[in-house]
Amino acid sequence: MATPAEILANISDAVKVVYDSLLRSTTLLVDINSYVGKAASNLIGSRASDGGAAMKALRTSFADLVPGFTGILNPHIFDLQEETGYKQVGVIDADWWEFLRDYMAAGSLSVKTRDLTFVAPAPGTNVGTGTLYILTEDRLGQDVESVDISKYQAECLVDQNLGASLGQETFELTQTAIAEDVLEDGGAGETDSLQALAGDSILQNHSFQTVDPAPLAPLDIAGWDYSGDPTTQLEFEQDVFSRVSPEEDSQGEIYSLKVKATGGAQTLSQSMRALSANLDPLVPMFASIAVQQSVGTGAGSMALSFGNATIAVPDVTALPAGFSDLIIPADKELWFENYNVDPLAYTVDLNISAGYISLDAAVLAPWTAFRGIWYAMLGGDIPFLKGDVFVNQVDLATIEGKIQLVFYVLYGVYLTASGTPSQPDP
Repeated sequence: MATPAEILANISDAVKVVYDSLLRSTTLLVDINSYVGKAASNLIGSRASDGGAAMKALRTSFADLVPGFTGILNPHIFDLQEETGYKQVGVIDADWWEFLRDYMAAGSLSVKTRDLTFVAPAPGTNVGTGTLYILTEDRLGQDVESVDISKYQAECLVDQNLGASLGQETFELTQTAIAEDVLEDGGAGETDSLQALAGDSILQNHSFQTVDPAPLAPLDIAGWDYSGDPTTQLEFEQDVFSRVSPEEDSQGEIYSLKVKATGGAQTLSQSMRALSANLDPLVPMFASIAVQQSVGTGAGSMALSFGNATIAVPDVTALPAGFSDLIIPADKELWFENYNVDPLAYTVDLNISAGYISLDAAVLAPWTAFRGIWYAMLGGDIPFLKGDVFVNQVDLATIEGKIQLVFYVLYGVYLTASGTPSQPDP
């Protein structure tokens, strides 16, 4: 019986035929398109359209062959299922691909990476001051490679003047490059919606908008557990804020939370169990909180964590002037199997030794997936308006991995990959 490594070598042999048939290894596709473009002027009369149509038909015939190439690879995949001990040989589904990538990672098996570069979203000439973030790392710490080399856009379609809650504007995600067929990169014109995260669907009292009594030192902070003495260490601040939440907009009063000297390390947290949070293990989580140090000249340290996912600020005096968003980095720790602990909580660790800092706009929300990339839109102090736009793109850094590309084109997936793979490209 062949070993999994030997089966991957067999797959590589099969991929060579498929890859060449995708016309990525030759200039044939370029030549076909060039001929179609020139046919109208190079041929006389009706023969101009006849010649162009014939060449387009040739391209279509190549494209129509591609789906059938799974018949070449599937037997090797079934061999791989049998030799790796997969639960159901002969069934190729999402569970299988996750199992295979785990198996390959554990056994130091890999194919060549597609070597993609993910360019961060850039704003247009926007009115709103928020930011679009992307997550391109999976739960194993590998770049998501089931994506097209293309440009992507997020455009605000519904703002607060068109029915959206303030800070929860609706954006449309689109892929700007549309592919004619499977022979070239690009999408098929799909769209999806993305909502800005000034409001929060999981945390309670996320902008400290529920105040009693205000603006005096609180006896309690609704929805939050505080380990220190709230009456001496915390205080509500009226009209001091990073962004207006939908709740504050409707009630007409805006607050943030002042954290004074804490007398040592303290925590401000919300338990997922107490919230009865229904988290999706297949969807990563976005976590942030807005912090201002400069006004209160606070000294000390702080951190934000969601389970095992965390970001620390050893010295709060290093924070930018005004409010800034402290965001847990967009990496593998944001996936359930990596951040999950018991008890699971959204926690702000505070050790303020002098002065004070201000907290506002805590966010815990799922990322939104579109065409293989995960997106999160965080509003700023100036709300988004219709027409505000962000553009990000995926580029090819050097030479694209053949096995990885073929598996994406045929199955919409990617395998465990490396720049120095155990199974080289054919």
